[in-house]
Amino acid sequence: MLFRSLSPHSQNGNGRLGLSPNDPRARRILVQDGLTLPTRLHVPASLVGLEAGGWSFHALSMEGKVLSWGTMDGEQWVSPAGAVLSHPGAVAHVPFVLPASGRMGEVVQLECGRKHVVARNKAGEVWEYYSFGRAYRVVDAAGAWGVGVGRGKEVRAVAAGWAHSAVLTEGGSAFIWWEFGPGKLAKLANEAGEAQLEDPQKEGVTFVVEAETTRLPDLPISRNGPQDDKIVMLACMDHQVLALTRNSALYLLDTSPVPLPNQPLAPHGSEDPDDSPVRSFASRARLEAAFVSGQRRWELMRHFYDIDEIRKLEAFAQEGDEATAKITPPPLSTRINHISAHFHSFVVCAFLTSLRFSCSR
Repeated sequence: MLFRSLSPHSQNGNGRLGLSPNDPRARRILVQDGLTLPTRLHVPASLVGLEAGGWSFHALSMEGKVLSWGTMDGEQWVSPAGAVLSHPGAVAHVPFVLPASGRMGEVVQLECGRKHVVARNKAGEVWEYYSFGRAYRVVDAAGAWGVGVGRGKEVRAVAAGWAHSAVLTEGGSAFIWWEFGPGKLAKLANEAGEAQLEDPQKEGVTFVVEAETTRLPDLPISRNGPQDDKIVMLACMDHQVLALTRNSALYLLDTSPVPLPNQPLAPHGSEDPDDSPVRSFASRARLEAAFVSGQRRWELMRHFYDIDEIRKLEAFAQEGDEATAKITPPPLSTRINHISAHFHSFVVCAFLTSLRFSCSR
């Protein structure tokens, strides 16, 4: 695998480049702790997928194993001498197979947020981790989704937002949840035998976490469109969730904290306690109430999927102007079939026509 850092500043300090400080190539190829040329990494598996976190990278092997390197949480620091894998600030300088990978089943989907990873295995189980040494299976406390809870409730896909995770069921329902408090995970890890590990710098534990997930609202019923439409793909940003439907329609939902009455909405990056990775029960309740009342609803993003609207964009030729246009307009048969998002940006794609549109919010 070839690797390159676009920024030459302090990229290898948290291990995200996958290059050991003891690697004899380091002095020759590192410039200001960054890579300026593509560099081959030594990865102990054949990879089929690669995802980027805030300070880490995570890969999926052909056998369904999960590999990681870097630092899960670059805002936390831990002494190398005491860097147990359960600490989010632990640094993995080179790609390695996650200790829990053998207990996670055959993973078929891997998604990353800023400080966490969410995965789906072949059996439909959902796994998550915020540190290399603690991987846990997430189950819905109310039995609204998951393995063996009912037809149509099986997990079709997972998605990771900046600080939250989401699942999409076979029936087209979507659910999200936020980070669990560190005390809860520490307690469960201790019950799983973390304190008895022979080498906590190389070993980890697995356990089950019951999550109180928030159900996202149903899609609005279109008077003019097909009545059998449903969500088939999710992509998550910081405070928004994107949904692509079976009929290639695109929707956006605001999941930011709902302010209290007479309280102005806190600006992005404020110290509002509800605008944090760990959402309070009251904050989640206000958001759910906003979904039920219709205050928060799916917004149709017509300019990102409706080909008639897209063909009107200035970048494409108008009818009869093909000779002077920079880009040939997409055919009317074009359908959006993939979406991706991270933090404040998203991309929609029509792979069959190599057509891509992006937006930053």
